[in-house]
This record gives sequence, C-alpha cells and structure tokens, in this order.
Amino acid sequence: MNKRLTQEAEKQQLRSDKARASVMARYPANVERSKNERATSIETETERHKKTPPTPQGVYSPEFEKFWSSWPKHPRKTDKPKTFQKWKRALSLGADPESIMVSLDRWKVSDQWTKDSGNFIPGPKAWLHQEAYLAEFATGPAPDSQEHRKAVEWYRREEETQGGISAVEALKSKHPNIATAVLKEVHFGRE
Repeated sequence: MNKRLTQEAEKQQLRSDKARASVMARYPANVERSKNERATSIETETERHKKTPPTPQGVYSPEFEKFWSSWPKHPRKTDKPKTFQKWKRALSLGADPESIMVSLDRWKVSDQWTKDSGNFIPGPKAWLHQEAYLAEFATGPAPDSQEHRKAVEWYRREEETQGGISAVEALKSKHPNIATAVLKEVHFGRE
C-alpha cells in the first residue's frame, strides 16, 4: 500500500513538473508583459469564443417556422433568432424535426404545461437548450396519432357503459401514457 502511494505521488509530481515547464516556455519568468499586452491577449481569447451572430429575421427553415408557430403564446416566447440557433444545435446533435414536433405536441397537453393557466411553460429557447424534447414522459402517442384517437373513442365508449370513476381507472390502466391527454380532450376539448 505504501509503495502504491509513493508511485501515485511520483506520477502527480511528474505531471506538475510538465505543466510548470509548459507555462515557463510560454511565459518566460524574466519577461514582464505590459498591461496592454495582457489586455490584447484577453481580447483575442474573447473574440475566439464569441458565438456566431444570430440569424437575421426571415431566414429560417420551414421546419423551424412550424415549430415557432406551434409554440403556445406566452411571455417567454421571445428572441426568435437565438431560438433558431438552439434549433440548429438540436438538429446537429441528431434530433429530428418531426420528433421535436411530436414531443412539443405532447408537452402542450402535459400537466406541467397546463396547470396554473400555463405559467410553467418554458421559453422555446430554454426548452431546446435543455433538450426537453428527449424527455422520458413523451413516450406515448402524439395527440394527433391514430393510437390517440382510438384511445379517445375507447374511453368515450367505456364512459357510456361504465360511467365515472371506473371508466377513468380503466383508461389509466389500459393507456397509462396518454390517459391525461385523453381526459383533457374528452372533457375540455382541444386547444
């Protein structure tokens, strides 16, 4: 055990010495850089890390325009150019525009977005940045899918035959992923 600790300490010392030598090669100890030189190097670093300028208005893909128009009206729905940058980032990470739209449709009927008159709907830029379109809960069928329509029809028949609570319980056991969306559509209609 003691031998192993000694070996680890030697490895760490070697790494430290290499790092120190690298710094000394870049910044010799006997040369004092002026404040102006330091400021210039900081500006260069900042310029290197600047983000790409936002896309000018009117230069958006049709898929993004559909996404933007589908987003619920909300005070957080702002900054379309930066949201488009997040859209392009999501696509570059492998997201499919179709799957993003399906996920958005599911989020729009979720409890989180419908409670308190929609006070908890995030901005589209944050939603894309957080990759919320990949959320686990969004595994059920989309509200416009054939499976969803069949579940709505099935629930309406069950409600006529069983009525009330037993129909709701049957719906939750048969279609757990979309029970809330079905109940909202049947009892409150589509938005």
